[in-house]
Amino acid sequence: MQKLPDPLALKPLLDKLPTPYEPLKKQAESRVTCWEWATGELRSLRPWHQEIHGLGRGKPLAKPPRKQDGCVEFGFDAEGGLAVIRRYCEFKGRYAESFFVGHGDEIIEYAFAQSPNMKSKPQSVRRYCFEGGRLVAFAGLSEHGAEGATYDHDEQGRLVTIRSMSRPPVRKSSYHLRYSSGSLVAIEDDAHRVAYKRSPPKLADLLKGMRQALVRDIPAVVRRFELSEPAFCLALAYDGESCEGMLPPTIVLGLESERQAWEEAKHKKSLCSRWDPQEFGTFDGDRLDLGDDHLLEIAGDIAHHLTAQDSTEPARKLLIDVCRELNKQPWSKLTKVTKDFVVYPIDLEGAHLKANMKAVLPATQLKALQRQGLL
Repeated sequence: MQKLPDPLALKPLLDKLPTPYEPLKKQAESRVTCWEWATGELRSLRPWHQEIHGLGRGKPLAKPPRKQDGCVEFGFDAEGGLAVIRRYCEFKGRYAESFFVGHGDEIIEYAFAQSPNMKSKPQSVRRYCFEGGRLVAFAGLSEHGAEGATYDHDEQGRLVTIRSMSRPPVRKSSYHLRYSSGSLVAIEDDAHRVAYKRSPPKLADLLKGMRQALVRDIPAVVRRFELSEPAFCLALAYDGESCEGMLPPTIVLGLESERQAWEEAKHKKSLCSRWDPQEFGTFDGDRLDLGDDHLLEIAGDIAHHLTAQDSTEPARKLLIDVCRELNKQPWSKLTKVTKDFVVYPIDLEGAHLKANMKAVLPATQLKALQRQGLL
């Protein structure tokens, strides 16, 4: 655990600028290669600072606004680093400014008030310390107070803890960042109060992303499996009793030898068992695992929406759509399959089997299965 930096170490910089205001401004602005506008604070060197303190973020603007009051202009250098920030106020032509000096492991920010009469001395000075491109410590000092903060990362390089102390009055705080499937989902303090919680994207967008991923990835997973004999079906199995169990589906191949075994004993088995993925040898293996953290993240967000509306139907319809598309694939070019190979979604309890099959199969293939008494 790192020691909190001492903001009072910045007092010499606050009391006397190392470079007068005008040369400092000229130096910072000369580095700018790109300007961006926003309706409010949008960029910061302090990760999650806006969200933790409920300050909100501005929205990017495509061009300079006609009314600049409350808007913020950001100047970036050739490497994409912040060089200048201008915060516009109600008085035309006036703005508070921040100039960023240094690069690499240490950056100093000098912040000036909007009044032209207050440019001889900065309002505040802030120091940002980096290691490996990640912020590890921050210190800020102004005439009104001081703050120090540390940023701890895990072995994967993810920010996991932010500790800070400010004064006056003395206030200590710690925030812990919680991740799921590689993405930040919430920030909590020591008392487990939620300071920030990520809102999942819209369900329609999530379903679209899931569909694209499944149509793209499932054929690749099957091709890598290297079948020793032809497969007669590919099941996308789901647990219809659970919003979390719908997506991503379990990928299961039914082999021709397993179909033959069912045919020989069909008088002893139900029709559902012919299509039941739990009867197939590939059900318990992990070689058909999609194994994509990003896919699990999307699935988690979809489950959040499904739980809120108390329905798994959007996910079932998505799997039907995916199977329709996959049934158009030239499977014989990817792996060993029978001529009547079929891709279908199936509930692990066998629910909606006939409805699912009817929805995903071409009419000729559906009628052929019905004639054989298989549906």
